[in-house]
Amino acid sequence: MFQIGDVEIKNRVVVAPMAGISNSAFRLTVKEFGAGLVCCEMISGKGIEYRNQKTIDMLYIDEKEKPLSLQIFGGEKETLVEAAKFVAENTTADIIDINMGCPVNKIIKCEAGAKWLLDPNKVHDMVKAVVAAIDKPVTVKMRIGWDDEHVFAVENALAAESAGGSSYSHARADACTNVRRCRKLGYLARCKKSD
Repeated sequence: MFQIGDVEIKNRVVVAPMAGISNSAFRLTVKEFGAGLVCCEMISGKGIEYRNQKTIDMLYIDEKEKPLSLQIFGGEKETLVEAAKFVAENTTADIIDINMGCPVNKIIKCEAGAKWLLDPNKVHDMVKAVVAAIDKPVTVKMRIGWDDEHVFAVENALAAESAGGSSYSHARADACTNVRRCRKLGYLARCKKSD
């Protein structure tokens, strides 16, 4: 068993959020197979702000899925704060996760996802604002960096932690390269040592 904030999780099997896959039916299925924590696919902060019906429908949570982490994304601190507040007030999600790892063009062109990785100070300010706005644990999912010249894995992890983030997870690559190279260079071990 382990905890994220005040949320107890029965085992360390955590199913990552996957766009187009991590819907309620999928989450219930992996719960039946013993997953300790399931994560909702990333939800657009702008979609929540505009009350887009498709986005609102994605917020559905079956009580059998719990504990559940709901992931939001957005390119502006204010959008993420409002999205987190809406999720906290209108769903039974146990944890709010902020996506800082998606490298897809339609996400990064609006300054969201992996684009956050370029500025640890912005990461700190955004996580701090979200943490202050809600009474649920806030976590972040990030990559080691943007590219070879912008690898801020440790700085971003420390920024999220000092801002009150309850946990962070790393995708094992930067936004522009492959997994094998990142493992070889030992970025994850360096992040772990900074804890």
